[in-house]
Amino acid sequence: MQKYIKEVDFTHQMKDLDCPICLNYFDANDKIAKIDCNHLFHKDCLNEWIQFNTVCPMCRKNLCDTELSEYNDGV
Repeated sequence: MQKYIKEVDFTHQMKDLDCPICLNYFDANDKIAKIDCNHLFHKDCLNEWIQFNTVCPMCRKNLCDTELSEYNDGV
């Protein structure tokens, strides 16, 4: 499942966005993950979510059907 998660760098546009899982704002020091449907989450929050779910917490897209880049660094 982790191969469908891509880590992205914090940008200024993200400063007012929050993680839909924990509801905390993104910070420049956070590790941020993006999935195929382009939703953003704290990497740790998403990792915890996908241990029990195979769908995006926002749009319910099946993460097993996605084909993101080959990102997988032990997420």
